[in-house]
Amino acid sequence: MLQRIPQKDYPNCSRIHALKTIGHSGCRAYVKREDELGFGISGSKIRKYRTLIPALHSYKADEVVVIGGAYSNNVLGLVQLLKEESLPFRLFLRETPAQKLCGNALWINLLAEPQCIRYIPRNEWENVDAIANEYKQIGAAKGKRIFVIPEGAFLPESLPGALSLSLDIMRNEEEQNIEFDHIFIDSGTGMMAIGLILGAGYMQKKSAIHVLLLAEDEESFRHRLTSMHAHFETLMERNVALPLDRVVFHRPTTAASFGSVNSKVMDQICHIARNEGFLVDPIYTAKLFLEAANWIRNCCGNALIIHSGGALALSGFQEKLT
Repeated sequence: MLQRIPQKDYPNCSRIHALKTIGHSGCRAYVKREDELGFGISGSKIRKYRTLIPALHSYKADEVVVIGGAYSNNVLGLVQLLKEESLPFRLFLRETPAQKLCGNALWINLLAEPQCIRYIPRNEWENVDAIANEYKQIGAAKGKRIFVIPEGAFLPESLPGALSLSLDIMRNEEEQNIEFDHIFIDSGTGMMAIGLILGAGYMQKKSAIHVLLLAEDEESFRHRLTSMHAHFETLMERNVALPLDRVVFHRPTTAASFGSVNSKVMDQICHIARNEGFLVDPIYTAKLFLEAANWIRNCCGNALIIHSGGALALSGFQEKLT
């Protein structure tokens, strides 16, 4: 079924390798290097754009509205592709206190002209979807077709691309002749985590899927999962079991508020860089590796940690790293 859906030829195969400082004799830990799928476009996110970008062309959008934070990996990645595809866009970005042009905010402003950016005050952010839809309706009254992409590109058009993560993990398992008993993934709006869960359920994989909830609570994630599951069944034209019994939810035990960073997170970035040889970001992957390492101490079998990318965001934390 998925083969019928138009997809761009963005990279969707990443390697795995064993970790040296995470795991023990009873549990071998691996990392999936989604960070190697792209530099400016952050890791796993390129997967969901494989089907989202063709959908924008199919919609014949005159303008694309992208909603997100001022330092968002998702906004940064989408702006690059919208530029490449010559698709006009407008960014609805959450305004932040003492906003500085550093990290992803700097790169977004490098790519997007000032007139393409609209900052939404924080006290209005909970209504950003309504603000964007009002903008869309005003455009429609003028004969303009506007496509709105919510935070994290969480929409059905992204799902087929996100499902490729499950398929790629199966390829890794076949090539390495192993099976993963535990898979760890971070979650912002949840698109990639949900794609992994639905794909694993469809292929009847027995792995426990550990989801680190960084921006939402479990109830919100389950609601999003249920809505996307209904779309998935429509897409596949059959009933697909939802493997909730194999999903384990986690919350960060340090710097728990979304976007918050502390010395423990920074120490983890340094530890992984010096001992494992790759970079992780402080908002998502550093916290994922911290929590996964703690959990794996009591695990058996083989464990896989999804490195979703995002290291470009480190450029906004140079002082803290120093």
